[in-house]
Order: sequence, then C-alpha cells, then structure tokens
Amino acid sequence: MQAGLIFFGKEFAFNYQDFKLDLKTVDSLRFKVPSDSIGPDGKTTLVPIKSVLQNLNGILSIDNASNKSGYVANNEFPIFDCTNKSFIYYDYAYIFNKVYNRENFYYHLDPFVIDSLNVLRKEGLVFEGEMVSAGIFPVFRQTLTVQPDYSLGFDMTTPDEGFVAYGGKGKYKSRIQLSHKGFLGSGTIEYLSSSAQANDITFFPDSTYAVTQKFDVERKIVGSTQFPDIQAEDVFINWRPKNDKMYVFQKSKDMLLYNKTASLKGNLVLMPSGIDADGVVTFQQSQLASNKLQLKDHSYGADTSDFSLKSDIENVLALQTKNVKSNIDLEKRVGEFYSNGTGSNVTFPLNQYVSNIQNFKWFMDKSEMEFGGATAGTKMNITESEFISVHPNQDSLRFTAPLATYSLTDYLIKAYKVPQILVADASIIPDSGKVVVEKNALMRTLNNSRVIANTTTKYHTMLNTSINVLGRKNIQAMAIMSI
Repeated sequence: MQAGLIFFGKEFAFNYQDFKLDLKTVDSLRFKVPSDSIGPDGKTTLVPIKSVLQNLNGILSIDNASNKSGYVANNEFPIFDCTNKSFIYYDYAYIFNKVYNRENFYYHLDPFVIDSLNVLRKEGLVFEGEMVSAGIFPVFRQTLTVQPDYSLGFDMTTPDEGFVAYGGKGKYKSRIQLSHKGFLGSGTIEYLSSSAQANDITFFPDSTYAVTQKFDVERKIVGSTQFPDIQAEDVFINWRPKNDKMYVFQKSKDMLLYNKTASLKGNLVLMPSGIDADGVVTFQQSQLASNKLQLKDHSYGADTSDFSLKSDIENVLALQTKNVKSNIDLEKRVGEFYSNGTGSNVTFPLNQYVSNIQNFKWFMDKSEMEFGGATAGTKMNITESEFISVHPNQDSLRFTAPLATYSLTDYLIKAYKVPQILVADASIIPDSGKVVVEKNALMRTLNNSRVIANTTTKYHTMLNTSINVLGRKNIQAMAIMSI
C-alpha cells in the first residue's frame, strides 16, 4: 500500500464501514517524501527515507467514513495511528559494517499519529521516543526528525553537565548526531585526567574515535595514580573503554609535557595505572627514545631506551648511549641510567671516545655527567669501565677507570683511579690516577706519572715524567729513568 508510506506486513483487515485498515502486524514501514531539489523536467520527485520503522501496528484511516467516494477534498486524510512502541535500527552494512547491533543500539519510538499522508513532507516526520545507544550513553529521550542524508535521526546538545559515557569510564559534553552516517559528535571527551576537544567524533559501542583540535592531561591524582600535565593539538584518539585505555596518536605537532619544558614526538596510552608513550622525549639538550616510555608526575623513563645529549655544535652530539634503563627526575634535576648489557656502550662523539660504562647520572644543574655511581674520590668497590679512543690515528688507545665525570660545558672526560695506560710495551701509571680527555681524543699531558717498561720484564722504571700519549703505540715523553 502506498500513500507516502509503504507498509510491509500481514494480517491487514479492511473495515469498510469505518473506511479504515487495521494493520495488526507491520514488519516495516517506509516513507517517501518530496525531494528538496527539482528534476530536469521541473517536477519534484519522491525520495525514500533511508530509515525503516519496524515491529509496529496501528490503524490507517483512508478518509472520513462519510466521504468514501472522496467527493469532498480533505487533505487531513489518510491518517496513520501507530498504537504501539516501534523501533528504528542502524545495523546496515554501509554504516561502519553493521557495528551498531540492533540488540542494544536502537531508537524506541512512542506511539504516534501522522496525518495528511497524500501531501506528506519531511517536516511532518517528527517522532518522540528514547535513544538506546549500547551503553555509550545512558538511555535518553530525544525528538527524531529527517536528517540531511534523508535518514531519521537527530542533532542535539547534551545537558550542561554532559552525559556519563561507557558506564562511567568517562564523560561527554556537547553535540551528538544520529543518522545513517553514524553516531557522531562534536564536543569534549573527558577520561581520567584528560580532556579532548574535537569537531569530528565517532562513537561506537566498544570505542570512540576522534580527531582533536585540543588535547590536555591535567596534573592531578586520579585514584592512586598521579598524572603529569600534557598539552597537544591535532591528535587522533582511539578510546577503548572496555580495555580502560585511550590511545593518542600524534598527527603533526609534538605534544608538550611538564609545564611545556619538554616535548614528545610520538604516541601515548592513557590508563588508570598511568601513561605509557612510544617515541622521543626532548628536554633541554637531551633526547630519550623508547617504545615503552613511562610518563609520571615529575619524571619519565623506560626499562629499555636510547639516550643522547646535544652539544653546542650543530648536528654533533656530546653523548649517546643505547639500551639503557632510564629515569629522568625533573624535580630532583637528576637523570639515572643503567646498562642493560649488550649494546649499552656510551659514545662521546666530540671526544671521539667510547666506553662500556655500566651506570651513570646526569646532573642537570651542574651540566655534568657522573659515571660509576659515586663521586670521584670515594672508596666504593665499583666495576671498572673501559674508555677506548676511536680516533683513526690512535690505534684504539684505551684505559680503565671505576669513576669518571663528563662536563657538558667544556666537554672534558675526567677519569679517576685509572690504574694504568698501556702504550706499546710500556705501562703508564698516572699521578693520582687522573686522566683528562679533551675534544678530538686529545689526552692532556700526564705529569709525574710512573712508567714501567716493558710490561713483561718490568726492567725499566721512569719517574718525574711529562708524557703526551698520542696513541696506543705512540707517546712523547720526558723522564728520569731508574735502572
């Protein structure tokens, strides 16, 4: 039957006396309305409304019972009186591959009456009812109308306090749209201590996707977790409430951390236990890279990471190391690093040296690195680190030291308690065990060192020396020899 409406069903009974159809079981009801545009022939065509009303019944009054012949024009008829609560579903393949399952996502219409079916316009399709959104939001009432894509839906604004989202995992405020384009939004998503403002939000039963214009994490305690402050623009978020995680992906600009003193080039994961990151954190002249960074209230680090420090020379690093456990504390102003074993060598590009240092600290306010886990001059029994020159003319000159420092202002490696330096067949024992290496692998002159030659027979000993070590097989020296 057609009159602006198309009914599909069974058990339809016509009552001639009342001039009505009793539609006992209507499987579906479809509408057609005039198009907003005019065709080439100058006429308006009927456009089908995409949404289908299902599981309803009612009475269709064809005309006034005293006007069966239609002699008297009456635009009020036909009239359809739906007497039960019907449903509209959105589980079509072209709407995100049927993600909105009709079992828990639907619009539940109140009983309704539509008249003037012969002149039905889209403005006349107005329904009241409630929206059941698969737990995305609580059930809420909202008027249903024809949307720009000729589906039945709505374009509404939440109350000022917003809607609880996903059973209390978060909150959403502002615009919500429903049509055959999906369940969409434009507003603010709140999760844990984060707030995301986006004009392009898509809500799914198990997740939410959004391209945000502004994303912030407030520094505060949520539960037992202290979150750091983060500011970002133009990020893509994937909120998965059932897993209690929000994934934040950088699109263009780096994210700003710790009162904008640091930045992250990479991605985040927010969860009740804290924030993990995948990328590179830049702070002052340092960079820390890892695929499992942990961003805490006033510190960050990782079990496995790569760390580097820039020098004041463009494109030249002062220090670089890989595969270390790290923690950089911005309140204590100290960074701590521990070797994870293979591949954890520390390189000093300016000095042209490399070392197998096991642990070291970065004292930010002193612009100094400390290697060996204790200050110079202590009596701790610490494993010695080997320092090796990579200068092409020094034949891998090397020495060991349990303690050392590295200045980030004058780029001096200062090694302490150096037991000896082997050059050719001689052993050089530095005075006070101190060795200083400048840029370009230049070892400072060793004064008052003791030299034993050779290392096998130890036949010669030289005292009161002034030695310039130029390589593993090359020295310039002045000394008094003791025979």
